[in-house]
Amino acid sequence: MRKRFAIMLSTLASIVLILCILFTALQLTINNRTFLEYEYGRLSLAREMGMSNNDLIASCQRLIDYMEGRVDSIDITVTVDGEQTLMFDQQQEVSHMRDVRTIYQACRTMRDFGVLLALVLYLLGALLHMRTALHTLASGYCCGAFVVALFAAFLGTWAALDFSNFWTFFHQMLFWNDDWLFDAATSRMINMLPERFFADVIVRMAALFGAALLALAAAS
Repeated sequence: MRKRFAIMLSTLASIVLILCILFTALQLTINNRTFLEYEYGRLSLAREMGMSNNDLIASCQRLIDYMEGRVDSIDITVTVDGEQTLMFDQQQEVSHMRDVRTIYQACRTMRDFGVLLALVLYLLGALLHMRTALHTLASGYCCGAFVVALFAAFLGTWAALDFSNFWTFFHQMLFWNDDWLFDAATSRMINMLPERFFADVIVRMAALFGAALLALAAAS
């Protein structure tokens, strides 16, 4: 009975830890300046928007800095069609990014506490069955990884088959208003952040996430 409960605690700890790793993979991806430069070079959005690629990258970096809490606003001056202007000049854009920042920073806080929670649960699991502590922790990790892998496989298949539908559902679940529904004819934010950009973010994040899980699996 003690061993079974120890494995349950280790499984729960593993699920929490894996979710923490997932957020960390997202954070590492969006804070990678080289990735942003590669993406905007590949997508060739600057010419379509009448801007330089440097201004476009700087604008994206400003949004990320705002999400991370490094700056207090998304205001940034850029040159569009030869004239200097605010990149994000709509209240809807400001309001949406405020919502994004709230959710992002809440996830970051939960990640930080989640790591501590996972360590405590792992420790309790090990103490409950000291004789086979390593085996118990490894079994719990495998069970937790399997549960997360099933869910990730479902989401990955959905995104691969119909990313637009997946992305819309994701926004409807996270946001309690319609501020994320931008007009592409007037909003520079939606034009600089097309679905292709987010799809690439998810692919890179998944690669980092998968590598971390494989490393943990090998260690266990």
